[in-house]
Amino acid sequence: MIRLSRNVLGSALPAFFCFTLLGCSGCGQGSEYQQDLLYPLRTDPIVIALPPNPPEKLEPTGELDEGILRLEARGGKLLKPESIPEATRTALSQTLTKLFGKPSAPQVPESEIAQELELDQESLKVGAQLFRSKCQHCHGMTGDGRGTSGPWTYPHPRDYRQGVFKFISTQGTTAGRPSRADLLRTLENGLSGTAMPSFAMLPEEQRAHLARYVTFLSLRGKVELELMKLIINEELNPESLTSEAHEILQRELLHWQAAEKGIIKSNVVEHPVGSKEFDESIRRGERLFTDPKGPAGCIACHIN
Repeated sequence: MIRLSRNVLGSALPAFFCFTLLGCSGCGQGSEYQQDLLYPLRTDPIVIALPPNPPEKLEPTGELDEGILRLEARGGKLLKPESIPEATRTALSQTLTKLFGKPSAPQVPESEIAQELELDQESLKVGAQLFRSKCQHCHGMTGDGRGTSGPWTYPHPRDYRQGVFKFISTQGTTAGRPSRADLLRTLENGLSGTAMPSFAMLPEEQRAHLARYVTFLSLRGKVELELMKLIINEELNPESLTSEAHEILQRELLHWQAAEKGIIKSNVVEHPVGSKEFDESIRRGERLFTDPKGPAGCIACHIN
Protein backbone atom coordinates (compact mmCIF):
# COMPACT_ATOMS: atom_id res chain seq x y z
CA MET A 1 0.00 0.00 0.00
CA ILE A 2 1.28 3.46 -0.87
CA ARG A 3 1.36 5.92 2.01
CA LEU A 4 0.51 9.53 1.26
CA SER A 5 2.10 12.29 3.28
CA ARG A 6 0.00 15.16 4.61
CA ASN A 7 1.54 17.49 2.01
CA VAL A 8 0.52 15.11 -0.75
CA LEU A 9 -2.97 14.91 0.65
CA GLY A 10 -3.03 18.70 0.72
CA SER A 11 -2.05 19.17 -2.89
CA ALA A 12 -2.35 16.06 -5.02
CA LEU A 13 -5.80 14.89 -3.98
CA PRO A 14 -7.67 18.10 -4.91
CA ALA A 15 -5.92 18.05 -8.29
CA PHE A 16 -6.81 14.36 -8.71
CA PHE A 17 -10.44 15.13 -7.80
CA CYS A 18 -10.49 18.04 -10.23
CA PHE A 19 -9.08 16.10 -13.18
CA THR A 20 -10.72 12.70 -12.73
CA LEU A 21 -14.14 13.47 -11.32
CA LEU A 22 -14.91 16.89 -12.73
CA GLY A 23 -13.02 16.58 -15.97
CA CYS A 24 -11.06 19.62 -14.79
CA SER A 25 -14.03 21.93 -15.36
CA GLY A 26 -12.42 24.41 -13.00
CA CYS A 27 -8.93 24.18 -14.45
CA GLY A 28 -9.15 25.29 -18.03
CA GLN A 29 -12.67 25.06 -19.46
CA GLY A 30 -15.51 27.59 -19.48
CA SER A 31 -13.61 30.72 -18.48
CA GLU A 32 -16.51 33.11 -19.21
CA TYR A 33 -18.74 34.16 -16.31
CA GLN A 34 -22.48 34.51 -16.96
CA GLN A 35 -23.43 38.12 -17.63
CA ASP A 36 -26.06 38.27 -14.86
CA LEU A 37 -23.93 36.58 -12.20
CA LEU A 38 -23.15 38.72 -9.14
CA TYR A 39 -20.45 38.32 -6.53
CA PRO A 40 -22.20 36.70 -3.54
CA LEU A 41 -22.15 38.51 -0.22
CA ARG A 42 -20.06 37.08 2.56
CA THR A 43 -21.88 34.59 4.82
CA ASP A 44 -18.96 33.04 6.75
CA PRO A 45 -18.10 34.31 10.26
CA ILE A 46 -15.80 37.31 10.69
CA VAL A 47 -13.01 36.65 13.22
CA ILE A 48 -12.54 39.68 15.48
CA ALA A 49 -10.31 38.08 18.11
CA LEU A 50 -8.55 34.72 18.24
CA PRO A 51 -8.67 32.47 21.33
CA PRO A 52 -5.87 33.07 23.86
CA ASN A 53 -4.38 29.61 23.28
CA PRO A 54 -3.61 27.76 20.02
CA PRO A 55 -5.69 24.66 19.22
CA GLU A 56 -4.48 21.31 20.55
CA LYS A 57 -5.01 19.66 17.16
CA LEU A 58 -5.89 20.55 13.59
CA GLU A 59 -9.53 20.91 12.60
CA PRO A 60 -10.95 17.99 10.59
CA THR A 61 -10.51 18.29 6.84
CA GLY A 62 -13.50 19.89 5.13
CA GLU A 63 -14.68 21.77 8.24
CA LEU A 64 -13.20 25.20 7.61
CA ASP A 65 -16.23 27.28 8.62
CA GLU A 66 -17.24 24.84 11.35
CA GLY A 67 -13.77 25.21 12.83
CA ILE A 68 -14.08 29.00 12.78
CA LEU A 69 -17.42 28.79 14.59
CA ARG A 70 -15.79 26.66 17.28
CA LEU A 71 -13.37 29.51 18.04
CA GLU A 72 -16.00 31.15 20.25
CA ALA A 73 -16.07 28.17 22.61
CA ARG A 74 -12.31 28.60 23.06
CA GLY A 75 -12.53 32.30 23.88
CA GLY A 76 -12.46 33.85 20.42
CA LYS A 77 -14.81 36.56 19.17
CA LEU A 78 -16.83 36.41 15.96
CA LEU A 79 -19.27 38.58 14.04
CA LYS A 80 -22.05 36.83 12.08
CA PRO A 81 -22.95 38.30 8.67
CA GLU A 82 -26.22 36.38 8.89
CA SER A 83 -27.34 38.87 11.55
CA ILE A 84 -27.49 41.68 8.97
CA PRO A 85 -31.15 42.42 8.03
CA GLU A 86 -32.13 41.33 4.53
CA ALA A 87 -32.91 44.88 3.37
CA THR A 88 -29.48 46.04 4.47
CA ARG A 89 -27.82 43.05 2.78
CA THR A 90 -29.57 43.99 -0.46
CA ALA A 91 -28.38 47.58 -0.16
CA LEU A 92 -24.85 46.37 0.59
CA SER A 93 -24.86 44.07 -2.44
CA GLN A 94 -26.06 46.88 -4.68
CA THR A 95 -23.37 49.23 -3.33
CA LEU A 96 -20.59 46.71 -3.94
CA THR A 97 -21.89 45.86 -7.41
CA LYS A 98 -22.02 49.52 -8.40
CA LEU A 99 -18.49 50.02 -7.09
CA PHE A 100 -16.79 46.81 -8.28
CA GLY A 101 -19.00 45.44 -11.04
CA LYS A 102 -19.76 41.76 -11.69
CA PRO A 103 -17.52 38.72 -12.28
CA SER A 104 -18.09 39.10 -16.03
CA ALA A 105 -17.11 42.79 -15.90
CA PRO A 106 -15.04 43.60 -12.79
CA GLN A 107 -14.02 47.20 -12.25
CA VAL A 108 -12.37 49.63 -9.88
CA PRO A 109 -13.45 53.30 -10.00
CA GLU A 110 -11.00 55.34 -12.03
CA SER A 111 -8.36 57.17 -10.02
CA GLU A 112 -4.66 57.95 -10.25
CA ILE A 113 -3.81 55.12 -7.86
CA ALA A 114 -5.99 52.58 -9.70
CA GLN A 115 -4.25 53.62 -12.92
CA GLU A 116 -0.86 53.33 -11.25
CA LEU A 117 -1.73 49.79 -10.10
CA GLU A 118 -2.93 48.97 -13.65
CA LEU A 119 -6.41 48.02 -12.46
CA ASP A 120 -8.06 48.83 -15.77
CA GLN A 121 -11.29 47.08 -16.81
CA GLU A 122 -9.79 45.20 -19.76
CA SER A 123 -7.01 43.66 -17.69
CA LEU A 124 -9.40 42.80 -14.86
CA LYS A 125 -11.79 41.11 -17.27
CA VAL A 126 -9.02 38.94 -18.68
CA GLY A 127 -7.78 38.28 -15.16
CA ALA A 128 -11.26 37.19 -14.08
CA GLN A 129 -11.48 34.68 -16.93
CA LEU A 130 -8.06 33.27 -16.10
CA PHE A 131 -8.91 33.15 -12.39
CA ARG A 132 -12.11 31.22 -13.06
CA SER A 133 -10.32 28.56 -15.09
CA LYS A 134 -7.09 28.32 -13.07
CA CYS A 135 -7.75 29.43 -9.48
CA GLN A 136 -11.43 29.50 -8.53
CA HIS A 137 -11.70 25.82 -7.64
CA CYS A 138 -9.42 26.53 -4.65
CA HIS A 139 -9.72 30.26 -3.95
CA GLY A 140 -13.46 30.67 -4.65
CA MET A 141 -15.22 33.23 -6.83
CA THR A 142 -14.76 36.05 -4.32
CA GLY A 143 -11.24 35.02 -3.31
CA ASP A 144 -12.51 33.68 0.03
CA GLY A 145 -10.47 30.45 -0.11
CA ARG A 146 -13.66 28.41 -0.23
CA GLY A 147 -13.69 26.98 -3.73
CA THR A 148 -14.77 23.38 -4.28
CA SER A 149 -11.28 22.16 -3.30
CA GLY A 150 -10.42 24.89 -0.76
CA PRO A 151 -11.83 23.46 2.49
CA TRP A 152 -10.25 20.08 1.74
CA THR A 153 -6.68 21.31 1.30
CA TYR A 154 -4.20 22.03 4.06
CA PRO A 155 -2.99 24.68 4.50
CA HIS A 156 -6.21 26.27 3.29
CA PRO A 157 -5.95 28.59 0.26
CA ARG A 158 -5.37 32.27 0.95
CA ASP A 159 -8.48 34.33 1.76
CA TYR A 160 -7.79 37.53 -0.19
CA ARG A 161 -10.68 39.40 1.47
CA GLN A 162 -8.67 39.98 4.64
CA GLY A 163 -6.15 42.15 2.80
CA VAL A 164 -3.34 40.17 4.46
CA PHE A 165 -0.75 38.12 2.58
CA LYS A 166 2.03 35.97 4.01
CA PHE A 167 4.78 35.97 1.40
CA ILE A 168 5.61 39.65 1.04
CA SER A 169 8.73 41.79 0.80
CA THR A 170 7.10 45.02 2.00
CA GLN A 171 7.04 46.95 5.24
CA GLY A 172 5.84 50.16 6.87
CA THR A 173 2.27 51.32 6.20
CA THR A 174 1.53 48.52 3.75
CA ALA A 175 -0.39 46.56 6.43
CA GLY A 176 0.40 43.17 4.94
CA ARG A 177 -0.15 44.08 1.30
CA PRO A 178 2.25 42.49 -1.19
CA SER A 179 3.96 44.21 -4.05
CA ARG A 180 3.09 43.20 -7.60
CA ALA A 181 6.45 41.43 -7.75
CA ASP A 182 5.49 39.38 -4.66
CA LEU A 183 2.28 38.16 -6.28
CA LEU A 184 4.07 37.35 -9.52
CA ARG A 185 6.76 35.43 -7.62
CA THR A 186 4.12 33.27 -5.94
CA LEU A 187 2.40 32.65 -9.27
CA GLU A 188 5.64 31.72 -10.98
CA ASN A 189 7.16 29.54 -8.25
CA GLY A 190 4.13 28.24 -6.36
CA LEU A 191 4.37 27.57 -2.61
CA SER A 192 6.20 24.45 -1.51
CA GLY A 193 4.28 22.35 1.02
CA THR A 194 0.90 23.71 -0.04
CA ALA A 195 -1.59 23.07 -2.83
CA MET A 196 -0.48 26.28 -4.58
CA PRO A 197 1.24 25.13 -7.80
CA SER A 198 3.61 26.98 -10.07
CA PHE A 199 1.98 28.78 -12.99
CA ALA A 200 5.29 29.32 -14.76
CA MET A 201 3.81 27.59 -17.81
CA LEU A 202 1.45 30.54 -18.31
CA PRO A 203 2.71 33.44 -20.41
CA GLU A 204 4.09 36.31 -18.33
CA GLU A 205 1.29 38.61 -19.51
CA GLN A 206 -1.37 36.19 -18.24
CA ARG A 207 0.32 35.97 -14.83
CA ALA A 208 0.28 39.78 -14.72
CA HIS A 209 -3.48 39.79 -15.39
CA LEU A 210 -3.98 37.25 -12.59
CA ALA A 211 -1.93 39.33 -10.16
CA ARG A 212 -4.05 42.41 -10.91
CA TYR A 213 -7.25 40.42 -10.43
CA VAL A 214 -6.03 39.10 -7.07
CA THR A 215 -5.45 42.73 -6.06
CA PHE A 216 -8.99 43.52 -7.21
CA LEU A 217 -10.53 40.66 -5.20
CA SER A 218 -8.62 41.78 -2.13
CA LEU A 219 -9.85 45.37 -2.56
CA ARG A 220 -13.46 44.29 -3.01
CA GLY A 221 -13.33 41.79 -0.16
CA LYS A 222 -11.74 44.24 2.27
CA VAL A 223 -14.34 46.92 1.51
CA GLU A 224 -17.10 44.36 2.06
CA LEU A 225 -15.46 43.15 5.30
CA GLU A 226 -15.10 46.62 6.81
CA LEU A 227 -18.63 47.62 5.83
CA MET A 228 -20.05 44.46 7.42
CA LYS A 229 -18.17 45.13 10.65
CA LEU A 230 -19.62 48.64 10.83
CA ILE A 231 -23.14 47.42 10.03
CA ILE A 232 -23.13 44.55 12.55
CA ASN A 233 -21.73 46.82 15.27
CA GLU A 234 -24.42 49.41 14.39
CA GLU A 235 -21.78 52.01 13.60
CA LEU A 236 -22.99 52.77 10.08
CA ASN A 237 -26.23 54.16 8.77
CA PRO A 238 -27.30 52.20 5.65
CA GLU A 239 -27.82 55.54 3.90
CA SER A 240 -24.07 56.18 4.21
CA LEU A 241 -23.05 52.91 2.57
CA THR A 242 -21.86 54.45 -0.69
CA SER A 243 -19.77 57.22 0.82
CA GLU A 244 -18.25 54.87 3.43
CA ALA A 245 -17.44 52.29 0.75
CA HIS A 246 -15.56 54.90 -1.28
CA GLU A 247 -13.59 55.99 1.81
CA ILE A 248 -12.58 52.43 2.65
CA LEU A 249 -11.61 51.75 -0.96
CA GLN A 250 -9.44 54.84 -1.09
CA ARG A 251 -7.68 53.75 2.10
CA GLU A 252 -7.09 50.28 0.69
CA LEU A 253 -5.75 51.65 -2.58
CA LEU A 254 -3.26 53.71 -0.60
CA HIS A 255 -2.07 50.55 1.18
CA TRP A 256 -1.47 48.80 -2.15
CA GLN A 257 0.25 51.88 -3.54
CA ALA A 258 2.49 52.03 -0.45
CA ALA A 259 3.42 48.37 -0.93
CA GLU A 260 5.05 49.20 -4.26
CA LYS A 261 7.15 51.87 -2.56
CA GLY A 262 7.86 50.00 0.69
CA ILE A 263 9.83 47.03 -0.60
CA ILE A 264 12.47 45.87 1.87
CA LYS A 265 15.94 46.12 0.43
CA SER A 266 18.16 43.24 1.42
CA ASN A 267 21.63 43.96 2.77
CA VAL A 268 23.44 40.65 2.88
CA VAL A 269 26.82 40.76 4.62
CA GLU A 270 28.89 37.59 4.86
CA HIS A 271 31.17 37.05 7.88
CA PRO A 272 33.78 34.30 8.26
CA VAL A 273 32.63 31.40 10.45
CA GLY A 274 33.99 31.83 13.98
CA SER A 275 34.60 35.56 13.68
CA LYS A 276 33.27 38.04 16.23
CA GLU A 277 30.88 39.45 13.62
CA PHE A 278 29.60 35.97 12.78
CA ASP A 279 28.83 35.16 16.43
CA GLU A 280 27.10 38.50 16.96
CA SER A 281 25.00 37.90 13.84
CA ILE A 282 23.80 34.59 15.30
CA ARG A 283 22.87 36.31 18.58
CA ARG A 284 20.93 38.99 16.70
CA GLY A 285 19.14 36.28 14.74
CA GLU A 286 18.23 34.48 17.98
CA ARG A 287 16.77 37.67 19.45
CA LEU A 288 14.72 38.30 16.32
CA PHE A 289 13.53 34.70 16.20
CA THR A 290 12.49 34.43 19.88
CA ASP A 291 10.82 37.84 20.29
CA PRO A 292 7.08 37.20 19.66
CA LYS A 293 6.39 40.92 19.32
CA GLY A 294 9.46 41.78 17.26
CA PRO A 295 9.62 42.59 13.55
CA ALA A 296 10.11 38.92 12.64
CA GLY A 297 8.07 37.17 15.35
CA CYS A 298 9.19 33.74 14.09
CA ILE A 299 8.52 31.94 17.36
CA ALA A 300 4.82 32.77 17.16
CA CYS A 301 4.56 30.00 14.54
CA HIS A 302 7.80 28.03 14.90
CA ILE A 303 7.35 27.25 18.62
CA ASN A 304 9.37 24.06 18.51
